[in-house]
Amino acid sequence: MGSVGYRQELRRSGCQHEWMSDGALNNWLMDYSTNLGHLEAFENSEEMEMLKMEMLKMEFHSEMFERSLALEAATIRFLRAFIRRLTDSAPPKHLSPRCLFLPAISATRSPLIDCDYNMHKSNSTYFTDLDMSRGNISLVLFRQPFNPFPGPKHFVMILGGAQCVWRSEIVPYEKYELWTRVLSWDEKWIYLVTHFVKADVFVPGRKAVFASSIARYVSKNGRRTVLPEQALSKCGLLPEDDAESAEVERQRMKWLPVARLKSGWDSVHGLFEPGELALGRYTDLWW
Repeated sequence: MGSVGYRQELRRSGCQHEWMSDGALNNWLMDYSTNLGHLEAFENSEEMEMLKMEMLKMEFHSEMFERSLALEAATIRFLRAFIRRLTDSAPPKHLSPRCLFLPAISATRSPLIDCDYNMHKSNSTYFTDLDMSRGNISLVLFRQPFNPFPGPKHFVMILGGAQCVWRSEIVPYEKYELWTRVLSWDEKWIYLVTHFVKADVFVPGRKAVFASSIARYVSKNGRRTVLPEQALSKCGLLPEDDAESAEVERQRMKWLPVARLKSGWDSVHGLFEPGELALGRYTDLWW
């Protein structure tokens, strides 16, 4: 459409002001067409392509820096928990079969580097928390035979898989806790359940589960698999009394379908029951 066509269209639509003469309108249309042409030329120019490349580079480096910072923080958090559990003064003789199903509570919060563009805790960062929490309980219950070097009485816990399902968001800097405990075991795997819950939830009526996770571990002595019952027995977590052994077996069989996720995730969420007894409460670097 030429300038004459634009002028006629403006007049028909009533957009032309009374004070704007034909000459002024022609000048305005010519300037508009010229600027529009310059803009289209710049968008298709080599300078614009270079600018786009620089913006992509800046975005890439910014994202890599953020990921590197989050990875370093996660490594420091895990090493801190690992070293502190190995140097705990509580002797292994305090462990008994009554500790088998007790939770280890890990207290932390959601820093800004763990949040995504939706301004809540990113789903991927839950697994970093799970590593820390499972490390706490593993080095409490299975500390005595733990040794990275094979020996007749040594074994290590190897993570075979983990799944997590989310129920509600965790906002930036919100305090929360991870309750991790042994749920069940079968002929190969030991299953751990973890619940992300609001901080300081000790009253049974106040359930506030953010997310739940099921993880399975296998015990290894070199390339040899240590059966779960053997591993638990070496740690002094299985009772010798027949009546107590029958009760432990009843609980194991009761929760095994839940551990294998055959009962759905609602059953996993519903497992959380805060109580007064726990293996310990451990604070995190972010607490």
